[in-house]
Amino acid sequence: MRTRILCVLALVALGTVVASQRGGQAQLSDRADDEVVAPLNRRATDFLREVAKDDAEEGLRTLLTGSPLARDSSRVGLINDSIRREIPKYGIFLGAELLTAELIGKALVRITCLYHCENYPVVWNFVFYRAVEDGEWVVISLQYNVDYDQLPAGAPQRTAGAP
Repeated sequence: MRTRILCVLALVALGTVVASQRGGQAQLSDRADDEVVAPLNRRATDFLREVAKDDAEEGLRTLLTGSPLARDSSRVGLINDSIRREIPKYGIFLGAELLTAELIGKALVRITCLYHCENYPVVWNFVFYRAVEDGEWVVISLQYNVDYDQLPAGAPQRTAGAP
């Protein structure tokens, strides 16, 4: 029997985000300076660098700026404690890799990164939301786990869902 290690921390301030993708998917630009995905990916990787420096508290403070999640200090404290307790178990941080960046409609972006560690990699999922078209992108869901069966195969994917 295969034992699956699963450490999941899910935060969803606005309910469960369900994204269905239908036919007619369009590929986003693979350019590193993509105007929507690149800045959000930088925010995610900046957060992961802070986690690697054992400063999840500062990483969370920056990542959650403007987010409804930031208003719940006890929840943010629990997230910080969980990261500080669990992430070191996977070993020394070696680097981070973007696996997927998905634009879902006009208001959601889901980013999945692989946090490479000495013993095991950790999968991080970030969901960003903006209420209005020119508004600020805020994190509405943050999750980490070691459920490798759910990872996409192949090269990093960047997709846009059909409207």
